[in-house]
Amino acid sequence: ILQVRFRKYEGKTLLLRDGEAIRPGDRIAEMHLDNRMLYEIGRSSRSAVHLAIRLIRTVEEILPKIAEYILNNREYDDVKGLYGISMINRGVAQLGFTVAELPKGVFATITRIYLKFLMRVVHPQGKERLHVKSELLVPKIIAMSRKELLRKYHPENPAKLPIGEPESLQDHSSQAAFGK
Repeated sequence: ILQVRFRKYEGKTLLLRDGEAIRPGDRIAEMHLDNRMLYEIGRSSRSAVHLAIRLIRTVEEILPKIAEYILNNREYDDVKGLYGISMINRGVAQLGFTVAELPKGVFATITRIYLKFLMRVVHPQGKERLHVKSELLVPKIIAMSRKELLRKYHPENPAKLPIGEPESLQDHSSQAAFGK
C-alpha cells in the first residue's frame, strides 16, 4: 500500500518531534499511498472506522520492512527520514510520525483538490464523506526521522523504548515546526 521513492527534500526545514530535522537538500524516503490498493481497501471496508483501522495496521506492518530495507542498503545511509503528504493523517502520530501543516500556496491548493477527488473515489461513503467534518479533510505533512524509524521499527532494536519529545515541542506534539 505504501510506495517509497528516494529524493532530495525541497521544503522548509522540518523539525520533528524527536528533535531531529529534515532540511532542504537532505535525502528522504518520500511515501506515496498506492491508489489502487487504497481503493480496494476502501471498497472492502464496512465503514470509515474500519477503513482507518485497516490502513493504520497495514502501515504498521510495512514500517519495519522499510526500516530493514533502508538499514540493509548502503546507498540509503544518507536518508534522513520518511516524508509524505496525505489527508489520511489522523492516528499517524501514534506510529511515530510528526504531523505538520502544509505551507499555504499553489501546491497546497492543487494537492487539496487532488486528494479530495481521490477521497471521493476511495472512501466507503464516497461523495458524502466530503461533506462530513470537511474541516478535517486537509492535506498535511507527515514525517519521521530515520532515527525514530529504526528505533521503533527495526527488528534488532532490543530496547524499543519511547523517545520523549523535546521540551520546545511538548505543547504541539501533533504538529511540527518549520524553521527558516
